[in-house]
Amino acid sequence: MMSSDQDLDTMLEELATAQDDVKAAKAALGDLDEETASELREAYVYAIDLLDSYEDRATGTGDFGGYLEFRQRFDQFVEGLDDQLPYRPRFEQAAEDVDRRRLSSGDFDNARNELTEVSQIVDTLDQLHEARKRLKSIRKRAVARRRDLMQRRDRLAELAGLDPTALDAPVHELRETISTYNEGVRTDHRRFTHDVPVRTVLEIYDHLSYFALLDIDAPPSVLVSFFENHPVGEEPVSKVLEFLDYSRSKLDHYVDDAGHFLGEVRPHSPYLEELSSEPFTIEWPPPERERFLWHLRELRQAVARFGSDETIAHLRDLEAACRDGESYSRQRSSAVLREELDAAERDMVLDGEAETKLAHVESQIEKLDALLEEVSETL
Repeated sequence: MMSSDQDLDTMLEELATAQDDVKAAKAALGDLDEETASELREAYVYAIDLLDSYEDRATGTGDFGGYLEFRQRFDQFVEGLDDQLPYRPRFEQAAEDVDRRRLSSGDFDNARNELTEVSQIVDTLDQLHEARKRLKSIRKRAVARRRDLMQRRDRLAELAGLDPTALDAPVHELRETISTYNEGVRTDHRRFTHDVPVRTVLEIYDHLSYFALLDIDAPPSVLVSFFENHPVGEEPVSKVLEFLDYSRSKLDHYVDDAGHFLGEVRPHSPYLEELSSEPFTIEWPPPERERFLWHLRELRQAVARFGSDETIAHLRDLEAACRDGESYSRQRSSAVLREELDAAERDMVLDGEAETKLAHVESQIEKLDALLEEVSETL
């Protein structure tokens, strides 16, 4: 089986070869730009099509009508060519070769021969198009490979950032604080959606949608407007979702306009159903220190809108733990080494191979980037 490095080297060779083919085809066109070459190709294909289509009918004495039709169409075609079109005289000479009272297959061959230089340009243009198509295909694979390498680089960078000596560092206190916080924020959020008016919940969620590190969507404007302007907006989210399961006749006893309620709220009910505490919980192992500090600041501001003082206190405890950079990094390294890495990755960190592999992957990316930049200029 081909190794990853061999596979990349093969791709780079294919990319370079396809690029050379494109450059060679462009060079073979000489002073002709592609637009002019394409015009020549169109004229050549049309001329050859006329010659091939009418040769049997216009030669000999069998079909005088076919002869006249061919002469008229070929003359009109040549007369309609742009005066500035390169090789126009070759088309004019081809027209003279078939400008005879009686035509033979030799006359048609002579006309084709007049267009030999044009046919070479057409062949070169076709080669250019094929080489460019091949180059784009290989480049597409190379770009996909680059994405894989970038993901590999990011993973190796994270592994290289771990402290291999921290495997036995104690993590119980940090993990217990995170676990206690998560339990608290889930309880607070459940109380939030069961006790607080839905219009207030949506107002808060609209504000929270602007927090960069929280995965929260803004509420649909239709819901916000409806609950702001109707008494049912005083009901909590849990009760509103319960109303949606009521029959129309039963619902009439709880909302001022059941039809309007169902028409405005039901289409957007998935948003209410999916309100969850998960965006406010903290993963284990936790993120790297700098990102975690930013995340904790956002969480403290967000959770303060519905959470208890006790829950907020746990966030402050985590911020304090995070400020001791060396201690936090060792605890996080220990947690990642124990729980997140597979055996191969763990050995890579403990043996110090992560940095070496990271440097190798970065070198591969640099080689690929350099060639991709050249390819973009070639295309």
